[in-house]
Amino acid sequence: MAYVVLEKNSGPAFARNSALKYASGKYIVFLDDDDVFLPNHLDVLYGAIQRNPGFFVYSDAIHIAENIDGDERFEVARELRYEHEEFSLERLHVENYIPLNTFACPLHLIVEVGGFDTGLSGLEDWDFLLKLSAKVPFLHVQEATVEVRMRLPTDSGALRRSEQAFDNYPQLYAEIYSRYPFLESCDVAEARSLVMSYLVEKDHNKISGLEDWLKNQQLSPQQVSIMKPMIEAAPSARIAFFIKIDDFAKQRSALLDSISSIFACQFLSVEVFLISDERFLLSDYPCVKWIVSSQAEMSAVLLSSLRELDSDWFAFLECGEKILEEGIVLGLLQACCQSGVSVFYGDTLYAESDAPVALALKSGFNLDMLLSAPCLNSNWFFP
Repeated sequence: MAYVVLEKNSGPAFARNSALKYASGKYIVFLDDDDVFLPNHLDVLYGAIQRNPGFFVYSDAIHIAENIDGDERFEVARELRYEHEEFSLERLHVENYIPLNTFACPLHLIVEVGGFDTGLSGLEDWDFLLKLSAKVPFLHVQEATVEVRMRLPTDSGALRRSEQAFDNYPQLYAEIYSRYPFLESCDVAEARSLVMSYLVEKDHNKISGLEDWLKNQQLSPQQVSIMKPMIEAAPSARIAFFIKIDDFAKQRSALLDSISSIFACQFLSVEVFLISDERFLLSDYPCVKWIVSSQAEMSAVLLSSLRELDSDWFAFLECGEKILEEGIVLGLLQACCQSGVSVFYGDTLYAESDAPVALALKSGFNLDMLLSAPCLNSNWFFP
């Protein structure tokens, strides 16, 4: 192992180029200091190289959002980002969807393309990949072998380099697009135009934090006027919410929070079922329905209630969980417009009385990930 000490922090491109001067192996892999190679990483890449000589091979990465407190890391969310099948050169000319830590590259090719561009304030890994794509065919191995850890923004005021790069994205994307024109594809040109429009608009409407971002997600009166008749016309748009009560005395306040969020919906058609071993008085909400059963018979009684349900969709909530109508409406509209949809779900916000709101982003549906992390199946809506 060689430990290269640099006089100052000149960015990741300079650090990688400096280390490459000491490299003597045939293939080079990269690993950022807070990321992790899974045990299968090198074996998977080596096997792919042996089976496909002459190819640039890369795998998939699981992205983990986390908070750091001292020496402790607290995982907030994980997702298999950039999920895809075969490599697409067109997509690479629109966005970088190949994380740096997922590939193995022949050293002679790195030298041939000149390494990483130290003149870029960000996206130097994307620039590097685009240079390589003109020299060698790419091969994607559909297997997650890396964990990429992303620290959530803090209120400390000190911006990390990656956060500073986000602010420069309009200029950086424009520079990448000008360096690598893709004239043979109208689709690439159109996609690049959409990306630049989004980045410029986002740059002009910067949001200071998660609270501001949430406010920005709320439906405008114009959007409400458009979506309301669409929901009313949807053939299957009534939702039943089931809430299980374990200790009414302790959970009463949290239960009322959940129920009030449901009945506050502007244009969702809803009904509420409370599951308990006895019935309690809820004078504020006489319209709620009760499913009363002993714990031993609860599953059978609940299954029977689902069979007799008049609603088109149903979901389970924990006491204290609140629904956000905007997200449910968008999911419901998409589900009603597509045949054969068996479930829809969205992201989750976590809010504590003495802590800031945290956002947990869920990945696209992945059975293997669901089996390994059952918590991902919370707040799903079933037909």
